[in-house]
Amino acid sequence: MALQRFSPLFMRAKAAFPAVAFFGGFLWDAVTLGRSIQPLDLFILLGYLLAAGGILIWMGRRGAMRGPSSEPHGGSGHPVPDLGTAGSAAGRQASSGPEGESAPSTAGKILTWLREDGPAFALQFCFGSIFSCLVIFYFLSSSYLPGFLVVLLLVALLVLNEFLESHYHRFTITWTLYGICAILYFNFALPHLVHSIHAIWFFLSTAAGVGLIYGLKALSPKAQGSTWPILAAAGTLVLLYLCNAIPPVPLVKKNIAICRNLEHTEGRYQAEMQKLPFYSSWRHSEPVVRQRNGEKVFCFTSVFLPTGIQCTLYHRWLYDDPRKKEWVETSHIGFPISGGRKDGFRGYTYKRNLSPGRWEVRVETESGRVLGTIHFRAEASADSTMEFKKLILE
Repeated sequence: MALQRFSPLFMRAKAAFPAVAFFGGFLWDAVTLGRSIQPLDLFILLGYLLAAGGILIWMGRRGAMRGPSSEPHGGSGHPVPDLGTAGSAAGRQASSGPEGESAPSTAGKILTWLREDGPAFALQFCFGSIFSCLVIFYFLSSSYLPGFLVVLLLVALLVLNEFLESHYHRFTITWTLYGICAILYFNFALPHLVHSIHAIWFFLSTAAGVGLIYGLKALSPKAQGSTWPILAAAGTLVLLYLCNAIPPVPLVKKNIAICRNLEHTEGRYQAEMQKLPFYSSWRHSEPVVRQRNGEKVFCFTSVFLPTGIQCTLYHRWLYDDPRKKEWVETSHIGFPISGGRKDGFRGYTYKRNLSPGRWEVRVETESGRVLGTIHFRAEASADSTMEFKKLILE
């Protein structure tokens, strides 16, 4: 009798399972991941990746993936069990049969769902968790428009995952999504492992993600589906990397500021910026620099870098020359950084006597990857009565 009462509730809740898996994975990662990327975060993501791989192997070895010809209800991707619809004999038996006959029917429904739909539900939860992790990781590493476009692509995949649960019984889709997850994960994990952000590790990690798909396919002899989409996806990611559209993972830009009178005292940086109107009081950088003759204008940068990684960052100062009608490089100044500091590594450069007009400072890696940019306008000034406010820079 209890199972008979439970059956309608289970069937109503079943429709919400994909959304629960989707939002559950995202909310869990939003809570567990911090502002910087720690080794524990990568282990959590590795756990999701291994779990999804295990599910794919299990489904592939049992032949759970079926082609369109075997789909009895027009392309759902897997057999739909008879759940006792109104006009069927099973439905009449469940509704009018003896009490003792309804229990096996209800238990069978649950077992059928666990056997047929349960793996796809678990796979969707893993994919939702992986993509939400990657959205957070790449968002932390992006402060440059092309990098944000990659984040938007990941957000699109995260949302699309909610609607693909019934299609995870087709391996072409699952190979592609899993391969993208693996490639983007290795792009983060390999630099952590080898303590280097050299470009070679991006290409090797991309190849490792593709190789993992072929390894999983070899372990799933009954799986059907094409792997060419993941080759196309890998080629697209390499092209985006060469076009400087992939964020320079695993570096994380924490702060960029244009300021004055920068000093390093008692382990922290203090600076000044001109007081702004109340409607711009939220700013922690000067959008318009009214520079006095000989005054230094600083560009301060704070970057998180994993433990053990050492590299050189550069400030590329660019001026929008009205005569040439193009951006002209005026300085390219480097400073070494070492990873591992919880609050990030801080560095700065400065310039005197800026030409009036628009300026841009790009924070770049040794290979030219853009980590972040900041824009401001410079104006010459002889005003000695300007009011400034203190800044504590982290």
